[in-house]
Amino acid sequence: HWAILDATRDDGAYVALKRVDLTLATQEIEMAKLLSSPEFAEDPKNHCVPILDIIEVDGSNTAFIVMPLLFFTDFAPFETIGEVIEYCRQIFEVNSCPPLIPP
Repeated sequence: HWAILDATRDDGAYVALKRVDLTLATQEIEMAKLLSSPEFAEDPKNHCVPILDIIEVDGSNTAFIVMPLLFFTDFAPFETIGEVIEYCRQIFEVNSCPPLIPP
C-alpha cells in the first residue's frame, strides 16, 4: 500500500508507519485509538493492530500511525493446519463487541 512503509524505532523494533491525510480520514486516528484502548484491546475478538504512537506533522494535515510491523496475510507463514483454521476463524468471526458509536 502506498501510504504504509516499514521503519525501525530507536529501540530496534520493526514498525509500520501509515500516513493519514487528516482532511480525508477525519476519524481514523480516533477510531484506532479507541480500538487500542484497554477496554477494547483486552477483548479477545478485537484483532485490530495496536497503535504504538501517533506522529502529527506540524503545519500539515498529515499524521503517521505507528504500528507493529506484521506479515501480509497473503504471505502468512503457516506451519500447521491448526494455524490455518485459527486464521480463518478470526477472519470470519462475527464481532459481538459493543457498538463503538452509541445509537
